[in-house]
Amino acid sequence: MTHGRGDPTKRFLAFAAASSCRVYAGFRSASRRELRRTARCLAFRPRLSIRRYFYARTLPLCALCTFALAFVFPSSSADEQASIPTVLELKLDGEVEPILATYIDEGIADAARRNAALVLITMDTPGGLTESMKDIIQHILSSPVPVAVFVSPSGSRAASAGFYILLSADIAAMTPGTHIGAASPVVVVGGYPMAIDETMRKKINNDAMAFLRSFTEKRGRNPTLAETAITDARAFTEKESLDGKCTDPGPPWNGRNAAVRSPHTVRRHALMLVSRISFPDR
Repeated sequence: MTHGRGDPTKRFLAFAAASSCRVYAGFRSASRRELRRTARCLAFRPRLSIRRYFYARTLPLCALCTFALAFVFPSSSADEQASIPTVLELKLDGEVEPILATYIDEGIADAARRNAALVLITMDTPGGLTESMKDIIQHILSSPVPVAVFVSPSGSRAASAGFYILLSADIAAMTPGTHIGAASPVVVVGGYPMAIDETMRKKINNDAMAFLRSFTEKRGRNPTLAETAITDARAFTEKESLDGKCTDPGPPWNGRNAAVRSPHTVRRHALMLVSRISFPDR
């Protein structure tokens, strides 16, 4: 038998809830009419209580999941960054001399310590001292990390000593609008070129040609063409050098922007070439 409106069970639960409210409110007294009004409101609005109960249960769970995901995604990003190959970039700009040689040598050693995938050297030099040139070449040839040398940007050159350094690299490439060669040895005393007899000239040239052949053959390049840079002081454009198989293809160049070099494009292209080369003696 029911009295008033609503289901008896709901009214009982509402009454119990109202009683609980009285207890938690500090056992404050309330009239029977107030108690019935509270019970009636709760009895006819059961969905509100259920919704609040749902939110109270689910919101902390959602917050916990969000907090956990905040730790998961940064670790994934860190793993992706760790998988990106390390490319150490150096600049060989200006005359080849002892300070520049030390800079290049230490850069190659640092790349080996960091387990880098590649050493990328951008070059623009008129040449320099023979001893400094040989020091750089020895470190390139013995480097456990592949070395790529790019003559760049447009208007740059790898003349004289720079020509030897370029051809000693695992990857030797040129930006369009650059040139290399003119590598005939010159004897300089006190900053001035010195005249020498024919026998001494042949001796110096033959020594330089043998040195050049030793690593151009090792790198699979054209030693015969390279030697003409010594015997005839020849110089080569990017196309002439590439057609003569003295250098490797450079990054893809496009139309009017052919002379514009993107460092990211160069690194990516160099890494691609390195992946195609095997190093059985490294």
